[in-house]
Amino acid sequence: MPADPVTRRLLASASFTRCRAVAEVKVRQPVQLQTLLAEVELRAIECEAVRVQPLAVMIDIAAAVVEAFLESGADYDALDAARSARLRLVVAGLEYLVIDHDVIPDDQKHGMVDDLAVVRWVARVASGAEGHPVDELSEFDD
Repeated sequence: MPADPVTRRLLASASFTRCRAVAEVKVRQPVQLQTLLAEVELRAIECEAVRVQPLAVMIDIAAAVVEAFLESGADYDALDAARSARLRLVVAGLEYLVIDHDVIPDDQKHGMVDDLAVVRWVARVASGAEGHPVDELSEFDD
C-alpha cells in the first residue's frame, strides 16, 4: 500500500472506485482497451502536464502493459491472478487519467496532481516496484 495518506485517499475515492469498475469491463474488450489507449494519447496531446516527465514516463509504462496484453492476444480469463490484477489496476489508472471529473477536476488549477499520484502508483505496481497487485487494493474492496 502507498505510504503516503494522500495517495491512499485517492485510491479509496469514489472516482478511482468507478475507474476500477470500468476497468473490470474494459479488460475483456480489446476494442475498449484500444480506445482507452487512444484517449490517453489524446490527453497527452491536449494537456502539457501529461507530457512532462516523470508523468509521461509513468503513463508510457502503464500504456505498455496494456499494449503488451493486446499484442499477446491472450484471453483475459486465462491470465493468472497477479497478471489479471495488474492489468485491471493499470486500466483503472489510465481510465482515471482520461476522465475529467475526478477528485480534483482536470480543468482546475493543479487538476492533474491527483492524476499524477494515481498513475505514479499504478506504474510502480505494474513494474513490480511496489506491492503485489492482488493485495494492493484489498482494503478498498467492498
